[in-house]
Amino acid sequence: MRLRNGHRAGGCLRALRALFVGVGPRRARPRAPLGVFIAVVCLSASAALAPRAHGESLTFGKTSVGGSKEVFAAERKRVSEYSLPAPGAVSQLSIYLEPGSSSGQQVMEGVIYGDSNGAPGALLGVSSPYTYASTQPAGWYKLLFPAAVGLSAGNYWIGVITGASWWVAGYRFDSATSAKAYNQNRFAAGPSDPFGPFATDNQQMSLYATYAPALPENLSPPLIYGTPQQQHLQVERHGSWTNEPTSFAYQWLQCDALSGCLPIAGATSSLYVPVAGDVGHTLRVQETASNAAGAGAPAVSAPTATVLPLAPTTTCPRWLQVSGSQIVAAGTNQPVLLRGANIMEAEWRNNVEWESKAIPSLASNWGGNLVVHGFASSPVNAGDANYLHWLDEYVALTAASHEYLIFSWRSDEQNGPQVAKYPDASAESALATLAARYRGDSHVMFELMVEPHEVAWSTVVPIYERMIDAIRRAAAPYNPLILVPGVEWGKDISGAISEPVKRSDIAYTSHPYTNSLYFPQYFGSAYDAGLPVLITEFAPTEYLSLAGIEILLAYTRERGIGWAAWGFEPDAHPPLIESSLNPTNPFGATVRTAMLTTPQISGC
Repeated sequence: MRLRNGHRAGGCLRALRALFVGVGPRRARPRAPLGVFIAVVCLSASAALAPRAHGESLTFGKTSVGGSKEVFAAERKRVSEYSLPAPGAVSQLSIYLEPGSSSGQQVMEGVIYGDSNGAPGALLGVSSPYTYASTQPAGWYKLLFPAAVGLSAGNYWIGVITGASWWVAGYRFDSATSAKAYNQNRFAAGPSDPFGPFATDNQQMSLYATYAPALPENLSPPLIYGTPQQQHLQVERHGSWTNEPTSFAYQWLQCDALSGCLPIAGATSSLYVPVAGDVGHTLRVQETASNAAGAGAPAVSAPTATVLPLAPTTTCPRWLQVSGSQIVAAGTNQPVLLRGANIMEAEWRNNVEWESKAIPSLASNWGGNLVVHGFASSPVNAGDANYLHWLDEYVALTAASHEYLIFSWRSDEQNGPQVAKYPDASAESALATLAARYRGDSHVMFELMVEPHEVAWSTVVPIYERMIDAIRRAAAPYNPLILVPGVEWGKDISGAISEPVKRSDIAYTSHPYTNSLYFPQYFGSAYDAGLPVLITEFAPTEYLSLAGIEILLAYTRERGIGWAAWGFEPDAHPPLIESSLNPTNPFGATVRTAMLTTPQISGC
């Protein structure tokens, strides 16, 4: 539930709890015989102020003077919840005080509590004591922390604890439903940790925190993967940063012993392909992390070895294999970034007329180097000459355009429904048949199924291992890359983290038709765990918006993960391309821009 102006009620809306007394001591310390009171405040309309220029202090809490008055009772803590929009270091709390109904003095300390499922939880900070006298004027008073309290972005409960005197200090508040949580707490015992059981009332005190935005700070520099050679892809991997970066900027540098390092014009992505002018130099990459507070100081990688000139190739394109989390060219350990599309028209039209135009166009006009084709097992196993001829044309057309090709088992019958929940014996037989038929074709790979579903990961692992063995026997002495699909309609490969398929030269594939929030869960965590990942289908659907696709393209680009979009024909739903071979808008245009602006390597 949300209150007016976005106020978050959180734990303030929980059922009223009875007031508890005598919270156990957290620390012993001498105290003057003064009353104790703690106050903590919930998020209000005046809570979050817009960030100001870098270096200025910011605030969160209630910065306005409330219209109602109240006096502090003794031996009680009261708190409210506010949102800290970015990491920061809180230096002080400020509270509006005025003389109460009794004369004398009342001591207080500021407190910060963490949030625990919408309720005040762990104690995070206690200010130095401040004593307010009834003779002091009304106004804002500072409660300074001995050292700044570093906080991540999130929700926190801030307030004060006051001494044993009653009603000396008064405070201001405005009314907001269940805005304040409170309970009894002896001042001499210190603020309890955790906060403890509490009751609520509708008083939102005039109290706020002052913090300095915390910029990202580098803990370890970025790394560069790839063979330092002309036209060989270089992949940047993030360094480690504090304070929750939300974005990264890159600048590749060309270096030598005499001139130092100079920025390479236009080389501002996480990927870079060295050109002839880089030969004889080393490369470094500068990474700058940013969050809501701004950009941190850049971190620079170690230099690569000296960039070598372009070497002649003997196979076009090269066989692919796996090295760590990377798909690489065999014999070079050079990362190969696959970018392309699914093409299915022959399955629907019973000819390859469209493919004869589309496959070359994908390479020449879009910069693609990968075609994915979902095939049927029955015509392959039956030796259907026409059907096998269409597949032969796919192999020939992609080879001529220096593209890789993935044959992925889709269904038993041509253009049939995806009935099987996981690969069956027909699929295994057909994949082995194609592996034997295209034995020695370095650009052909095999995906075990398009979209397994309604099956547990642990169930398919032994099936996958048996199928891989069958394909390897059929393809011997060659070793084509084999692609292992996720479960949950191909989305989820996270099971491979704890239960990987125990075969070499395999990569895991995902169809991330899901909200972008789940990308890390379904495939990002597997990649971060060191598994090679390839996205073999995506398109705008009710589960994946166009905005989500843009996030997907950025997410995979940051990590050097390859992908193939759906579908490179006008009959696809939705299509990437029109019958004129022009991209559709906005889906096709978005994908084509990503394909053209991402550095490519064909292996030729």
